[in-house]
Amino acid sequence: MNWVRRDGEGLATRPGRKVAPLAIVPACPYKAAMTDILAKITAYKRDEIAAAQTRRPLRVIAEYARSAPRVRPFAAAIDAKLASGQSALIAEIKK
Repeated sequence: MNWVRRDGEGLATRPGRKVAPLAIVPACPYKAAMTDILAKITAYKRDEIAAAQTRRPLRVIAEYARSAPRVRPFAAAIDAKLASGQSALIAEIKK
């Protein structure tokens, strides 16, 4: 296994655990493959965005946004609930 010297700043640690300024960590054998995968994803996404812009130009999306109904005052709704002694819950469910 190859080892590299990496600046200890930014290493994930548990609270209260000290990290030396420099740490010796194993080199990532997948770095080249990961870079290649990220390049493929970036190229795919750029093509996907270009196709989407062709199907629905930005000016059309901007017009949709301008003609959309006004949004409810989110922060004011939470403040009103809390001020009246009710609970205010923000939840998000992801698959």
